[in-house]
Amino acid sequence: MNRFSRRNTSLRSLIRTFSWLTTAVVVFVVGIASVVRVQNALSSSQQARTIAVSEMGNQLAQHQQDTDQFAAQINDRASNLANLMQYFSQSPANYAEYAIDDSLRGNQYWYWPREAQNMMIQKDQITRIVLTMAASKKVFVATRDDKMGRLYTKYTLANALVATSPLTNPYTSIGVGTLRMTYDPSIVTAQLRRLHDTAAMQLLVFDNDGKQLWHYQGAGVGSASQQAVQKTVAATSSDDLARTLKPRYFVQVGNVSTGGYRVFAVVARAAVYAQIGQNIALYALLGGLVLAILLTLLRLIFRRYQHALTVMVGEMQVVGAGHLQERVTIPARNEDLQILAKGTNKMLDDINGYIYEIYQLKIDQQDAHMKALQAQINPHFLYNTLEYIRMAALDADQPELAEVVFSFASLMRNNTDQSPVTTLGDELGFIEKYVYLYQMRYPDRLAYQIQLAPALAELRIPKFTLQPIVENYFAHGVDFHRRDNVIEVKAHPVGDQQVIIQVLNNGRSLGPERVTQVNATITAQPLEQPQSIGLQNVFARLRHFFGPGATMRLANRPGGGVMTTILLPRQKGVAQRDESRDHR
Repeated sequence: MNRFSRRNTSLRSLIRTFSWLTTAVVVFVVGIASVVRVQNALSSSQQARTIAVSEMGNQLAQHQQDTDQFAAQINDRASNLANLMQYFSQSPANYAEYAIDDSLRGNQYWYWPREAQNMMIQKDQITRIVLTMAASKKVFVATRDDKMGRLYTKYTLANALVATSPLTNPYTSIGVGTLRMTYDPSIVTAQLRRLHDTAAMQLLVFDNDGKQLWHYQGAGVGSASQQAVQKTVAATSSDDLARTLKPRYFVQVGNVSTGGYRVFAVVARAAVYAQIGQNIALYALLGGLVLAILLTLLRLIFRRYQHALTVMVGEMQVVGAGHLQERVTIPARNEDLQILAKGTNKMLDDINGYIYEIYQLKIDQQDAHMKALQAQINPHFLYNTLEYIRMAALDADQPELAEVVFSFASLMRNNTDQSPVTTLGDELGFIEKYVYLYQMRYPDRLAYQIQLAPALAELRIPKFTLQPIVENYFAHGVDFHRRDNVIEVKAHPVGDQQVIIQVLNNGRSLGPERVTQVNATITAQPLEQPQSIGLQNVFARLRHFFGPGATMRLANRPGGGVMTTILLPRQKGVAQRDESRDHR
């Protein structure tokens, strides 16, 4: 009793020690995970702002470069600026005549609406082209819907990605106008949405004069936060905007050298801290749940573990003494011991099964040996008997009967031959004898034709490739009440690489759904070892012998009947010839 008490006390102490260690480990892991999550969240937010500013800056630089290049094309010649003044001062018809007359005077033909149209076609990101001239109060505007544009008396751009470039007289260096091109922000918006940690981000773009051009809000930005940022922008210059926003927001500023743009990436600190707090709370909840489960399982396992293990060891000692029929008791609650007990019992079942299989295999081998001896004796006796009948028919002056006996004996010899491969010529010879027996049975009701290109006579194919197809005709398609039953077998090369074999008959046709079903069945993967040499088995053996290049399909003939087409890759070394021979 004292020993049991000490053992019980030791077990409780061990459980208590393991409980404290487990609690310490879980708390430590949750603490480390929380610290790492805070650092990762801040770093990820910083990285997202940096990438967003960089991506936006690259897009703005590219837009400004495209705008400057188009302005440079306009500034290239003074005649272009003069041409523009004519466009702003004349009617469209008069301007068109002016452009033509100007080209006749030796200048290059230059038609401003067409130039604007070409630019919008070349750069599909451009949404508007806005052109103003210092000497005119009108504004030219081209859009995606009106690429050649028109003149307006007043036009205002608001909250758009605008790139501006001046038009300067190349001789006087005096500014004569301004070119503005707006760009589709959807590309930048899509890029921002694909980035991680941009849901709570706002992106502000300012031009060189400090005017706000564009404001982007992530999916997680509320209207209150958006309005607060806009209110700060309205009351603060772009130079002081970052300093004003930083107490409540994480701010990343980027300056774009091309065009003088400034980009602000703004994320509310409260949103970042709230996300961090949610993650820490989740970690703490998971840690507490895991700790509770571990402590509970620890107590349950130690309570029954020792007893269950003692029982299992005793039963395994009995099995080890040679009593293979015994089995280990499976514990009720110890999962690891359940796995061990089930594995031991399965091993014992397998050992007994292997013993039985080895014994049964010896019996099956003896039976197979006896059947092989019988197969060697019985066919040989049958061939001798058929040959005796054929010779007797010849002696009785019955050549047709002798031919029938000879054909039947040949069929029997071919069927009992264990060789898995034959030649196309031998296969067709076997088919001819098979059909000949039906023709002798039903004279004047069946005709047949076999065509074989001599170059394919030695083509090696799996045995019984064509016989099941011909047999299907006599089993399902032929009608011996008719006198015009016909079956044809044709084999000829297709080019240098392929061979086509066709089996055609004029018997019963199949419905369209049945043809589709049969073709699907032929090419389907058999779920088990086939028990007959049907069409599915024929196709499987062709694929195994020739590879994936072998195909087989059924179709209805236009005049009635069924046609089976087999396409095979041609073996190397078989000469190609055009002659064929007929067997009737």
